[in-house]
Amino acid sequence: MPDQKSKYWKQFQEAFCRSIMDIDQVFFTVDQYDDDEEKDLKEEEKEIKAAWRERVYCYELYHQLRHHLPIGFPYTPHCEIDKKNHGNIQGMFEEYFRKFPDQNFNIKAPNPDFVVHKPGEMENGSNLVVVEVKHSKGYNKKGYKSDLLKLECFIEEVKYNSGIFLIYGPSDNMKDNVDGILRDKQKSLLRTVNSTSSTIKRLENTLVIYHPN
Repeated sequence: MPDQKSKYWKQFQEAFCRSIMDIDQVFFTVDQYDDDEEKDLKEEEKEIKAAWRERVYCYELYHQLRHHLPIGFPYTPHCEIDKKNHGNIQGMFEEYFRKFPDQNFNIKAPNPDFVVHKPGEMENGSNLVVVEVKHSKGYNKKGYKSDLLKLECFIEEVKYNSGIFLIYGPSDNMKDNVDGILRDKQKSLLRTVNSTSSTIKRLENTLVIYHPN
């Protein structure tokens, strides 16, 4: 990997880790109650439920990321860039997922949560990082495996330098779940970010990060 790209990848990792550490608890869930189910109850008797809203978390992450990226950083972070009308990329994904006919993946148009790139360019070096985000309450090993394969496709076929798979939210056994996701992968490295309990595992060119609330 060229020294310049390695430098910017390291800068992005540092900014990304600082960003998730600065996400307040209010952005993990949204309090709500169901008026239809509780319409006969008095206002003070209605039960408030915490609803998981991935978009709320991601929008705050984007805000923090823009704040923490260094001035003059040459790549642009964008949210949910829809690739369904990008014929080359769509074709790459269809071909890549044909390698796994026994998995019965639901292949949709690739629509990553974040990309960090040089817009309008496709040559080698213009795509730095692709990011997928999932909350731990929606844990599904098959779905997570599909997301990891999408990241691998972006890296191998679309020539993104690196990927990040971020899982956020509570789970007593989340570390075991992350280990399960990576069980078939040999190259992983566990380390702690700052003084928190956030977990990072290095999977070849992809970081798998668990951010507990």
